[in-house]
Amino acid sequence: MDSPEWKDCIICFGLIAGTTLGVVLSFFFDIELVYGIASGAMVGYIGGLGLSIWKK
Repeated sequence: MDSPEWKDCIICFGLIAGTTLGVVLSFFFDIELVYGIASGAMVGYIGGLGLSIWKK
């Protein structure tokens, strides 16, 4: 876990998980798909970035 590649990996995982969650929630709450994808990706990126900084 000392290599910098895992930080890129966790940020990408956050993007993928957030985008997927945004798509699913946009269908459940009947909002625009684009807004679900954008908000999910934003939350996932911030979560992945925070986790990668926290796990220095």
